[in-house]
Amino acid sequence: MGKAGREVLAVGSTERWMLADPPKGARVLSPSVVSRDRELAALDAGLASARAGTPTVILVSGEAGIGKSALLRSFGERARQRGARVVVGHCASTQGRRPFGPILEILAELKRPLPDFPLSTPGDQIDEAHRFRMYESILGILSASSQDSALVLCIEDLHCADAATLELLRYLAGKTRRKSILIVATYRSDELHRTHPLSDTIAALARGRLADDVQLRALTADGTGALIRAALRLKAPPAAQLSRAIHGRAAGNPFFVEEVLGTLVQGGALTWREGGWVWMPESIDNAIPGSVRAAVMERLRPLSQPTRLALEVAAVIGEQFNFELLRQVSGLAEAELNVAIRAGIDAQLIVEQAQAATDSYTYRHQLTREVVLAELLQRERRQLHLAVGRALEETTDAERDAEDLAYHFDAAGDDPRALKYHRMAGEQAVRSYAFARAAEHFQRVLELTPEGEATGRIYMRLVDAASWAGNSALALRAAESARAAFEASGDIRGAASASSQIAQQAWYIGDDGRSREADARARELLEPLGPTPELAHALARVAVRHVSEARPEEAIVAGNRAIEVANATGAVYPHALALRTVGKAMAMLGQIDGIAVLRKGLDLMLRHELFEPAQFAYMELISAVTMLGATQEQRRELFAERRSHALGHGHRPDALMGDDADFAFVEGDWDELLGFVAEMTPGGTYSDAAALWEGFALTARHGPGRATQRIDDVRRRVLGRPDSFLISHAAGYGAAIALVGGAAERALEYAEPAATLLAADHWHRGVSVAAACALTAARTLADTKALERWIGLALAQRAGPSSRPAAARRARARAELLALRGQPDGAIEELSTHLEMSDEHLWYPGTLTRLRLIELLLERAAPGDHHAAEESLGVVLQFYRRAQATWLMTRLVEWGKARALAIPKAHSVALPTRSSLLTAREREVVDLVADGLTNKQIAERLTISERTAESHLEQIRGKLGLHNRTQIAAWASDSTSV
Repeated sequence: MGKAGREVLAVGSTERWMLADPPKGARVLSPSVVSRDRELAALDAGLASARAGTPTVILVSGEAGIGKSALLRSFGERARQRGARVVVGHCASTQGRRPFGPILEILAELKRPLPDFPLSTPGDQIDEAHRFRMYESILGILSASSQDSALVLCIEDLHCADAATLELLRYLAGKTRRKSILIVATYRSDELHRTHPLSDTIAALARGRLADDVQLRALTADGTGALIRAALRLKAPPAAQLSRAIHGRAAGNPFFVEEVLGTLVQGGALTWREGGWVWMPESIDNAIPGSVRAAVMERLRPLSQPTRLALEVAAVIGEQFNFELLRQVSGLAEAELNVAIRAGIDAQLIVEQAQAATDSYTYRHQLTREVVLAELLQRERRQLHLAVGRALEETTDAERDAEDLAYHFDAAGDDPRALKYHRMAGEQAVRSYAFARAAEHFQRVLELTPEGEATGRIYMRLVDAASWAGNSALALRAAESARAAFEASGDIRGAASASSQIAQQAWYIGDDGRSREADARARELLEPLGPTPELAHALARVAVRHVSEARPEEAIVAGNRAIEVANATGAVYPHALALRTVGKAMAMLGQIDGIAVLRKGLDLMLRHELFEPAQFAYMELISAVTMLGATQEQRRELFAERRSHALGHGHRPDALMGDDADFAFVEGDWDELLGFVAEMTPGGTYSDAAALWEGFALTARHGPGRATQRIDDVRRRVLGRPDSFLISHAAGYGAAIALVGGAAERALEYAEPAATLLAADHWHRGVSVAAACALTAARTLADTKALERWIGLALAQRAGPSSRPAAARRARARAELLALRGQPDGAIEELSTHLEMSDEHLWYPGTLTRLRLIELLLERAAPGDHHAAEESLGVVLQFYRRAQATWLMTRLVEWGKARALAIPKAHSVALPTRSSLLTAREREVVDLVADGLTNKQIAERLTISERTAESHLEQIRGKLGLHNRTQIAAWASDSTSV
């Protein structure tokens, strides 16, 4: 078998980066409990009931690693902060026969030894004559200890408790009325069985309604993301791919999540570097923590050989398996398999799917399945995969289950069958709009295709799938391989089509030289052949290039020729692409009719179900109406139409998430913005643009730092591209980030690439951002020459109509010109006009305008100007309050106070205040930090562990957006006045 596509497979391995605070220690652990608000509320309610004199016992249950102990520690800290006394006893399995083990530990902590009763006799039985006197004595000690404050008794691992402890628990449950005593006990639900001693105790407490049960369930996907964020000390939600991968493997078990993270760190797949965590997506699947492997093997060891065989076959079948397929492949009799499945369920390795139409089961955790698979020899795995594949082939719909069949025959080494089903699965994935998965299948088809067989069309299917999945690097390599294959077979039209794809994909990744060469090559091959669909596409590509280079007149000429050829040959896609491009070019020239032309192209794409081209047409339509003065609300309506189209096809491409991120950014929903950015494929056009927005958001929230370095990386990458969209973004948002960080000189430098676009009256928002930042930076530096230059660029006379963004820029520049001439009235009027015309009147460009307006109002000092200045600052603060931009807000408040402006109370709470953000204990820690105490001294003063003190400081830093003890101390002294 040939390996024609193997080289292509190497494309797409890209490391990801997530901004974070430095790690604490060698282990990756969450400093706090996450996603357990409901359970903590139940424990808080239990404490309130105990204080009211109601006997209260709460049993906290859940599987191993689900977070019972962490929940108990967190609640214990909360209870102490509320004045309760908390004591803890443990039921250790090694001391399971020791009577009253956890109670003796609790009494020792209370410094109240038990009276001299015989605790153990031969046979470990308590003398019955003394038993109830002992219980009464223990109750008396606990009652006395609860006189001054509520007493919380925490008993860990009740499933390991001795019989005497369980009996005492039942006794105390009904005897603590009016005693202010809360008993909280944890136990492993996966250790319980019908004959376990704890089962009788739980049943007895339930019959007497003496205990409440708090069941800890697996974390949701969002909960796993929150745990990853806390453990890695991330500044923003973790990358969606990382979060999904770890959640899928750990199934929401917090211990497993932390162990997987630890394994990734130890193996170098997740590394701390220069202010953030860098990780490689492809390395996650290989992480099986040794602790998890050991736990699974411990459960497997006592199982019978038939049970282990059933579990091994089940692991090979997949994440979900049904009884009949398992019976067929394992060869076990029905009765024998029933026993094996029951044993697997009892061992907490697999679970029954209650809602499934057939008798279906799954492994409890993906990691469990992987451990079982890892124990099989490679030959055993191949044989089982072959048996599963043959069984599926005989009993299922091959078209429907092509992906499963491809997987099993591939793993079995049956190349002919694997080739057949990978090809089928790839086409099925395209029909389902699962383009990334389709690309994987087509890559494997190329690897399995025998030497000598034609591969050009297969490569082109890979080009389509990879392009639609947003992987332009892979699409480019595939297109180059396709052209080579077509040229080798003498297929000129095929080679030309591949050249057009090379041009498109090379342009996406910023290789303009290769893109131009490929476009020229396509036309060179096609022109001698006369009108063809391929020629129509090549001409439409030329029109697209002209639009991207801001040459609308040339784009219209090339686009109209493409339309003529497309009409002559019946080529639908080139026709629609040319209409889309001509319409966009007309809008660039201020021609409202361009919208109708663009919409005609979009309708053609929708009618012929051209999904990805239609998505791009929606993007061009939104940008076209923006140029012609559409409001944010009008753009949102078009975006909603586009979103409905994408999600209706079950697809959410990077381009769509890019628009999601854009709207979230300019509207101040920055948590949403960070979530979208984390989910996008790095290095693409849309993710690069979104990374710039992310950089501004992180700088505004946390101050300049590693985010600035990352933006430099993005700028270096995109400034070499011919795409004016990215050039303007790199210039504008780079300048904004520098200006927010107080680097005015750098802001001027970063804005410079937009100067040419500004002179050409370009409509892109990034140009407006760059102009606003350059004007502010020049004025800040008192660089009159630079200020006059940027004013001149914005006000230069141009032929033809201007876009609304360009008109708004002119108003902003005229305001600076009038201010230079000592005419504040005119400058204030122009700034007001700018705010009315600009949809970005709230976030940073609008902030710069409003701050300039405030300065001019205070300079003019007419009646009402001071009040107007305060109102304008209030609008700015309101936006950044929504965005949670603490770092920038602090500086804006300082800026306002320096100008004797009152900070509106409604907005000052956006800054951290003691009452709104910190718990009572955290406020105590802040005060002690301000007094100069170390963590150890804080721990001694508050009677907590040093680790707990460190945890408090981590929480405080996260809530306040601060980075060190000095900043916390400064905030403590200043926060009451903000």
